[in-house]
Amino acid sequence: MSRLVRLAIPLLVASLVPSEAGAQSQTLELRGALPGDLEVRIAGQLSDLPWQVHRDPTAPAPVADLLAAGTARVVAWVEPGPAGALMLHLLDRRDRRVLTRAFDLPEGEAHPESTLHETVAVSLRSSVRALAAGGTIGVVVEPEPPAPPPSAPEPSAPEPHEAAAPASPAPPSTRWVALAGGGFVALDGASPAQLGPAGAVTLARGGWRVSLAAHFGLGAEAETAEARLRLTRHTTALEVGGAWTGRRLEAAAALRAGVALYRRETTGVVAPLVATAPQRTVAALVGVRATLRLALHENIALRLDLGADGLVGRPRFQAAGEPGSTPWAVQPYGILALELRVVTRSRRSGPP
Repeated sequence: MSRLVRLAIPLLVASLVPSEAGAQSQTLELRGALPGDLEVRIAGQLSDLPWQVHRDPTAPAPVADLLAAGTARVVAWVEPGPAGALMLHLLDRRDRRVLTRAFDLPEGEAHPESTLHETVAVSLRSSVRALAAGGTIGVVVEPEPPAPPPSAPEPSAPEPHEAAAPASPAPPSTRWVALAGGGFVALDGASPAQLGPAGAVTLARGGWRVSLAAHFGLGAEAETAEARLRLTRHTTALEVGGAWTGRRLEAAAALRAGVALYRRETTGVVAPLVATAPQRTVAALVGVRATLRLALHENIALRLDLGADGLVGRPRFQAAGEPGSTPWAVQPYGILALELRVVTRSRRSGPP
């Protein structure tokens, strides 16, 4: 008898104490914001079930992150849908399954939002009851494929030696001929200002200029107490220089060398003096000239020259019984002229 009692007592205790699997409650984590009284209705629907509900108002993370971290078996959250609808999401961490259901806002109801919230809460209750009974929900969440190991960088092929770029061609070198004509004024110190026509022929290549210039004086009267003289001055010079060219304006400078021809003619004397025959004197000149050229058209320009000539061997003009006068050693002059330019050749300098 005592032996039967000892065997019956453990069986009786085992029948009175619920099993660990049946007594253990499940855990549900309710995430994110919930509209209206939905949270209250969910709590009411789950109150008689063996589920512990943990509330987390933060927005749910992506499903992959929810699977990787957390202790609750089920994670549930609700998202708003179009036209007042609600989307219920349930994630079963143990079985790696997710369920999504959409609930439209009912029409013709006195309180459509309240009806919608109750429908969502009832659906959540049905799902967790199915899980507690050993069922499954939704679809399996496939694990993300592992990231491929980083591949070793391929050895880069040595870059081929780049040949040196050919030198860019030199800017165009233009050759042209210009004809200039105008008037000049010169001061020689022995007579009033010398006036007359002036002309020049210029050959150019790039920035270099070579010119042949001439001044033809018309003569100026010079009077003394005993006589009246007419003095005439002509010059011819070769000029070599350079130019700095802008869009419409060009500045140039040159050195010049040539000859000056003076002619002295007596036009009147006081008796008993007798007029002498005309005299001519040639003097060497060396000078400088600056030019400012303003383009009026493609090949026509207005040209202004300013310069000064130094004379060697200049004459002395003298009437009988008078001290006479000698022209200045340095004589300034100016020219205003029109220039016509004709391009003869335009090519690129340097090797082809």
